[in-house]
Amino acid sequence: MWRWLGQPAIKRKDIPTKEVGEEEDIGPREKKRRKFNCKWLTGREWLVYDHENSVMFCQDCRMYAKEKHKTNNFVVGTNNFKVEAVKDHESARSHQESLRTKTAKTCRIEESEAGRSLALMKTSEFEKMELLFRNAHAIGKKGRPFTDFAWMCPGGDHCQCSEGKGQGLP
Repeated sequence: MWRWLGQPAIKRKDIPTKEVGEEEDIGPREKKRRKFNCKWLTGREWLVYDHENSVMFCQDCRMYAKEKHKTNNFVVGTNNFKVEAVKDHESARSHQESLRTKTAKTCRIEESEAGRSLALMKTSEFEKMELLFRNAHAIGKKGRPFTDFAWMCPGGDHCQCSEGKGQGLP
């Protein structure tokens, strides 16, 4: 290429070579330190950056993780400031489990799975359960033996639970 530009070509012999064991003095090499990117916080309410210790961690995993996951980097705090690390933690099974635990503990009863199941329970089943609990409460309150419960409940002649039959407690 040099011959077309009109400049003398550099021959490989003229390039200085480094002897084995000889160090080149170019100054101290500084390792590129990654920094926390505040954009990662958008859409990730669980991600927290600790300015004092210069680590990021998952707030939900710290609060709701099981004991076996308490040593996870995002529970303890990590300085691995790569978006891949954040995405990997976001899709991790332990993180998903912590989010489900948080949702179960913080949501209203009507929004929980148990609340929805109760709402879907048929009215007749609910009434039957109500009578069973009422009978159990009456037995406990009156100090009657638990053998009376079988006498008061479905299947017997004296059942309060099925269509008005039965005598119940005196």
